[in-house]
Amino acid sequence: MIFFIDDLNMPQLDTYGSQPPCELLRQTIDSTGFYDTKKLIFKQVKDTKFVCACGPPGGGRNQVTPRLFRHFSMIWIPDLSANSMRTIFTAILKGFLDQNDASGLNIFAEPIIKASVDIYLKTINDFLPTPTKCHYTFNLRDLSKVVQGMLMIDLENLANKDYLVYLWLHETFRVFRDRLIDEKDRSKFMTLTHEIMESYLDMDWNQENYKNVLFGDFENGSQYVKLSEINKLIPKLDECLEIYNADNPPMNLVFFSDCIQHLSRISRVLR
Repeated sequence: MIFFIDDLNMPQLDTYGSQPPCELLRQTIDSTGFYDTKKLIFKQVKDTKFVCACGPPGGGRNQVTPRLFRHFSMIWIPDLSANSMRTIFTAILKGFLDQNDASGLNIFAEPIIKASVDIYLKTINDFLPTPTKCHYTFNLRDLSKVVQGMLMIDLENLANKDYLVYLWLHETFRVFRDRLIDEKDRSKFMTLTHEIMESYLDMDWNQENYKNVLFGDFENGSQYVKLSEINKLIPKLDECLEIYNADNPPMNLVFFSDCIQHLSRISRVLR
């Protein structure tokens, strides 16, 4: 049996500076077993290999005792360089936009990816995990989700550069900003995004114009498009609710701004 343990250095230190879960694992490897505290017997663990994963100490991660690590062969996997990330994701986005040569939007693939990588790297450095924000862990999968989200749109709906930038902002907000838990962090992220957008895309928009931008596939058939203003969306959602209530136990919902934003997030995840 191979026993895989993730986030090995997440357990908090106790009063005496030790990590009881890690000590239990060390005892199991050291003595090939552990004590059953109810039956007061020693249980043998045989023919089992342990594989563990952890990130460098910092934020919510702690140092792990060398008494445990001495049992393992250490393999370090470095992050991709910024240049490698730009090359990979530029090729993906540019290949997608190249399918519609008439739009001429493929020239913006490179600056959009450069901006995305910059946001990703600064988010990792500026929004570190802490015990109260232990989910502030961003990795390459998040950056790929921004690009993956942009590929959900039909090319004929990409009218111009502004529309493409709105799409990019929406995906960036969904992947990074939605994970931030307070207004201070969200405001800091908005300022960061505005500076990068101005630097790479030469777009000096007012934050209020794109702060609540939403894309979804429940307004215009099944096409993933920029959604209308909130007050124009409400009749469409009321219509969808009527259709649902006709075949299911009725729900009496009131649609308002925050509710519609959550609906858009949920539908994006499901899509």
